[in-house]
Order: sequence, then structure tokens, then C-alpha cells
Amino acid sequence: MDIKYSKSYFFCMQKDIAIIDGERKIELIYGENFDMYINVTDNSIEDYDKVYVERFEICNKDIVYPCFLDFFENVLNCNIFEKEKLNKNIKDSGKIQNLVLDGIIFLYSEATEDKNLANLLKISKQDEKIVLEFCSSKNDTLDDAGFCIKIKRCSSYFPFNVCLSKLYQNLLNLNV
Repeated sequence: MDIKYSKSYFFCMQKDIAIIDGERKIELIYGENFDMYINVTDNSIEDYDKVYVERFEICNKDIVYPCFLDFFENVLNCNIFEKEKLNKNIKDSGKIQNLVLDGIIFLYSEATEDKNLANLLKISKQDEKIVLEFCSSKNDTLDDAGFCIKIKRCSSYFPFNVCLSKLYQNLLNLNV
């Protein structure tokens, strides 16, 4: 698994991040609207109009593993901000129940209002692996060259979208 950085199409001071595993690639990109996009492409797939599932396993030996593990644990433990009282209030509010079920994080793309029509990213920890499972929806037509999970800046996932921003920053800090 490799990680590559490229100049952002939208921001001269920002970089796009690509995590490459053979023919498959995950990109983390901030759009011009400051929304985060997690794009998934697989060069071996010829027809993106069909519903499909793409599974990435990030092993503990992969350079990106600590970043994804940190993200996963921070979301599950509501460890978002420096102030513990804020984190406790978030945990007590029950907002995490909209995001986590049975130890699995469910991120529905916010490209569409209806979750039943949206692409989905499931994130789980299995043994010493972080598993990213992208489930496409033929109804979420945000990207023709693969599919995308869109997380809005003013997201329904707030404050957990802060953890995504930290994941992005941690991946940038790898400096490979």
C-alpha cells in the first residue's frame, strides 16, 4: 500500500491524498466548498453503474494504519476535542448512535439527502486490521469514475467530521 500526495485542484495550499493498493485507490480531497470527498476507484471495474462493494484492509504494518486506527478509536470513544467535558457531553447526547452500530462506523454520503440512496463507507476493526468497506448505490451519481463519499463541512456528522479532518491531517503528516 502506497500513499501519494498531489497538488489540490481546488486549493493551492492544500494537497489531495491518494492511498493506492494495486489497481485500487482511495482519495481524500477537500472540495472548493470545503466539503471532504472520499473517492474510490478500481481500474479493474468496467461498469460503475452497478451496485458493488469495494473492501480495503489496512494492516498494522501499513504506513497509514496508525492514522486510521486513531480515527477509528477517536470516533468510537467520542475523543474529539481536547476538553474532556466536551467529549463527555457529546457521548451523553447520543449523537454517536447515528454513526456507530455494533462497533462499526457507518458514513453515508451526504451527496443525497436520503440515506437509502447514498453511497456508504463502513469502517471496522478486525484483529490487527482496519477494514474500509465501500458500498456503492447506483442512485448516488456524484462520480462517474468510481464512487464517492461526500461529507459536508456543515455536516450532519458534526462533531465527528472533526475526526475526519484529523485523519486527513495525520495522513499529510506522514511525509512519505
